[in-house]
Amino acid sequence: MPRLPEPQRWWTVPGPGAPAFPSGDELFTHLDGRFVRVGSIGWRIEIYSVWAEEMRWVQLALRGPSEHMLVLRVPLAANAAEILGEIEQWLRNPSTVDSVCSTTPCSAVPSVH
Repeated sequence: MPRLPEPQRWWTVPGPGAPAFPSGDELFTHLDGRFVRVGSIGWRIEIYSVWAEEMRWVQLALRGPSEHMLVLRVPLAANAAEILGEIEQWLRNPSTVDSVCSTTPCSAVPSVH
């Protein structure tokens, strides 16, 4: 059975002459240490890894008044601004964001000594 294409949302596939997809290193650099705000509350993003396997996967922590570990699955074409938008949307209303594949409150993550 052939695979159905992923539904298109806010991302686009570059056409001829368009810049290539952002690399994992570029996304890491543009996202790590950035702040996202929802209202007056802010979180600092810590990126752990960015990799590609048909889709782009981003493993990160949000450090702020509540702390979370997230794994996002976004298209290869997604840039840093679009990924930040997905994180902000998840912070506003987690049930509406389907790109977040895994979440764990940081208090539930065992510390490594």
